[in-house]
Amino acid sequence: MSALSQLIRLRLSRDRVSMFVWATVFFIMWGPIAKGIGAAYDEAGLRELAVLIAGNPATRFMRGAPAGGTLEAIMFVSLFGYLVLAIGIMGALIGLRHLRAEEEQGRAELIMAGAVERKAPLMATVIVGLLEIGLVSIAFVLSSTTVAGFDFVGSFVTAFALFATGVAGLFIGLLAGQLAPNARAATFGAIGVMLAFYLVRGIGEAQGELQDDPAFVEPGALTWFSPMGWGVLARPFAAELWSPNPTPLMLFVPLLALLAVAVELIEMNRELGASVFSSGHGRATAAAGLGGPASLSLRTRTITIIGYALGGAVLGLAAGVIAPMFESLADQAPEFQQVWDRITGGAGARPELLVVIAMAGFIALLAAAAAAQLTLSTHADERDFGEAFGSAALSRTRWLLGNIAVGLFAGMLVLAVFYLVTCTALAIQDVDAWADAARITFAYAPVVAFFAALAAFLIAFVPRLSGFIWLLLFGSLIFGEFAPMFAPDAEGLEKLSPFAWIGNPMLPEFDPSVMLWFGLISLGICILALIGWRRRDLQPQH
Repeated sequence: MSALSQLIRLRLSRDRVSMFVWATVFFIMWGPIAKGIGAAYDEAGLRELAVLIAGNPATRFMRGAPAGGTLEAIMFVSLFGYLVLAIGIMGALIGLRHLRAEEEQGRAELIMAGAVERKAPLMATVIVGLLEIGLVSIAFVLSSTTVAGFDFVGSFVTAFALFATGVAGLFIGLLAGQLAPNARAATFGAIGVMLAFYLVRGIGEAQGELQDDPAFVEPGALTWFSPMGWGVLARPFAAELWSPNPTPLMLFVPLLALLAVAVELIEMNRELGASVFSSGHGRATAAAGLGGPASLSLRTRTITIIGYALGGAVLGLAAGVIAPMFESLADQAPEFQQVWDRITGGAGARPELLVVIAMAGFIALLAAAAAAQLTLSTHADERDFGEAFGSAALSRTRWLLGNIAVGLFAGMLVLAVFYLVTCTALAIQDVDAWADAARITFAYAPVVAFFAALAAFLIAFVPRLSGFIWLLLFGSLIFGEFAPMFAPDAEGLEKLSPFAWIGNPMLPEFDPSVMLWFGLISLGICILALIGWRRRDLQPQH
């Protein structure tokens, strides 16, 4: 058996669980949800959903521009944006896990000490990435055709857009691993690129032009500048006004070729473990402020925190750009006032605030992700420096509390940056939204604290499953958003998602006491986490 085939088998063996999970998620997220929505809504209801999405540029930013009121079109506009972002991040993580991370952990050096060609690890990673992304795409096609009963051509075009985006993410991850000085920076950079693609696509679709039929929106020009937008422009499930057009997907050919050539050239000319951009040596002595675990975590994760804050700023700027579109919508189609009344519960809220309301859940997700990731850094430090930390005069309680505090700081910073940028952009356009936007944005602060506490709880009691926090985080947001569509008659089903408990602060029936309850629950979870953290043994990496 050749060295290349052995490396492929090794990588597939390591990824067998994650590969199965990804394929299962894509299978469940399409066919079963489509069956549920199809059973819950008739043709008139589906068309009303399409008009509802079309009438809210902020919703188009997050989901996409509708291309009809059929079940297929509703499914595509509701889920494609999330799925294409997920598979892009999946591809990037595959590339980083099997190349850059292997080098940092010393495994790549052991492999290269054997009879292995220099390019074998790279080739094995690319092949494994293609196989795993292909498996997820096949699971999507099977779910779409056999469970949902959708047309094979539209299902295949959608799956090809997902596959191509995943492969682009794979090469972007490989390239980031060669450019960045360490795996952590490379991961952040690669995921940042995928999020940038998502944002450009979202802004392009938010700026789309309403057609004569209010269930159709022509995406804006910016959509062409995002690989995630090329699948949208292919219109795989468009209704009668348009027809599928896979031509935009051909843009993936030069993009993938360029990325592949760049990865190949850099890989063949760099030293094992080296990078194009190296990190500085830093000061010879530590500053006085680095005397505690919170200060150390804040210093070593500064780039991560800045990146999350930039994400909040970009979303805030997007909200400021999208807000003026509501007035033009009112001029083009006065019937969209009923859409606004539905979202605001007839409370008479200004249309500009719909941007903040629609994006509040998304920015809360980003803030909760920041809080969870920075809290989870406790487990990373435990693996890498557990014995050193444990032998020092450092309180275990102080160690975990310090990282929870840094996580909460990062999460609240994301909310604050989004709020300031959004309100400043609106103020420039003579829109005063400071008070109302504060109510909408910071209402999610207890949810951010809840996920930071939940991450600490997992670290304390089931550290091997600490990554499960991401499934809980993204799953709860998606479930809270799609539960009302999947089962509109099941009242309160969406309350299984923490995000749904907050709701819309602009509604007359909004109960602010839920924020206090979430804060108390988060505090209780933190106390349990501290007890478990103090009692269990450290698990350093050997």
